Amino acid sequence: MPDYYARLFMKHELAKPRFRQRPIDNYSVFRLFYPSLILNYNHDGLAGEACGGIHRVVDAHGTIQRGYGAPEMGELMMAAREFDLQVAPDDILMCIPESYADLQLAGRLLAVARFSPRFIAIIGYSFGQRPEGTYDDCVSLDFFREAFRGFLGNVYVISPNPGDLREMLADGIKSKNVLGVPAYWNVLAHAFIEALRDPTGPRSLNYVCEKILDSYGNGIVFPRSNGATTE
Repeated sequence: MPDYYARLFMKHELAKPRFRQRPIDNYSVFRLFYPSLILNYNHDGLAGEACGGIHRVVDAHGTIQRGYGAPEMGELMMAAREFDLQVAPDDILMCIPESYADLQLAGRLLAVARFSPRFIAIIGYSFGQRPEGTYDDCVSLDFFREAFRGFLGNVYVISPNPGDLREMLADGIKSKNVLGVPAYWNVLAHAFIEALRDPTGPRSLNYVCEKILDSYGNGIVFPRSNGATTE
């Protein structure tokens, strides 16, 4: 598979949800939160699309344009696959480690450093951890450890298995307030929304999450369309 085709294919697939303008609870749930800052490491542009009117969204690794999700782009890819084309330059940091020489990344992280949060939530993100214990997103990790060293607020690590990351960050920022939240974000986000829709129902998010997991499993995308949609 030519490099240009592989990159174009990933852009096409990642841009599809935004092109179709399908609402996704993973992002729309942020509309229920007070205005804040979202440091977004996804390329799909959905954070800015769903939350940009309320929160300040900083796309750390760049954003794929909506047009890449069009069906015509898929047809173009297939037509051009046999040609030896060069990868077009862009500002999308995808499938390669971060670099300390990346001025765009440095500028985006600097914008975050000026923000003073009451608490921090790290959602489904491990700084690009590799099996051998290194991190592709080493620049972001070093920034986090320096910017929030001694941070007095809570840091919530939301992940199905948050233990190792929680311990690493707690040691890195010298804080006893780094808390692991063992949960799938797609399930927890939907549980937030369901709990608010039915204020007379059970108030335990754990109960709602377990009910969703029992009914749909952990790979479901909410809201569903034309039957169960998985990711």
